[in-house]
Amino acid sequence: MDLSNGYEQHFDQFVDHRENHPSQIGYRTVLDWAQKLPKNSIGLDLGCGTGKPITKALMDAGLKVFAIDASAKMVDRFRQNFPQIPIREESVLDSTFFDQTFDTIVAWGLIFLLGEEEQKTLLELVSNKLNPKGTFLFTSPMQKVKWRDSVTGLESISMGREGYVDLCKNLGLILDSEYVDEGENHYYSFKKISSSKA
Repeated sequence: MDLSNGYEQHFDQFVDHRENHPSQIGYRTVLDWAQKLPKNSIGLDLGCGTGKPITKALMDAGLKVFAIDASAKMVDRFRQNFPQIPIREESVLDSTFFDQTFDTIVAWGLIFLLGEEEQKTLLELVSNKLNPKGTFLFTSPMQKVKWRDSVTGLESISMGREGYVDLCKNLGLILDSEYVDEGENHYYSFKKISSSKA
């Protein structure tokens, strides 16, 4: 079973699409968002890939960053790019999240790669690993829709804005803000306000 959802096999294409892309799509949006977080926040980048450009944006905003990715090739490149950042090669669904909690968790281009039940599981894991008043930023279309991932060709699923808001509310996460970047990626920023009801 490929825990990387096809990205191990399509590593070169991913690097060309994300790390080598001149516009570094998402960097500015994540940087601007992260710069509003409290100083010395501890962050986790889920499905970090090679770390460019999203982990770099978190670092540049002054966060202490940890990272997780299921692809061995991604993790190897990440360690070359950011040898000072702790990273684990594991599925986000099976991860212990470094056996700690975080002030912020980011999942760029990850949520919609999972099935609906897996998405629900990950959202609950994230809520449990966020500190009080912690924030969770992730990307997924506003519409409830299915499509083929541009890199792997595998099915992607968005539960839609209403679906994510309802799910997260039951987990003690309230929608705080939304963004759209230059690549037309839609961002949801949730804040943890209470313990999970699940």
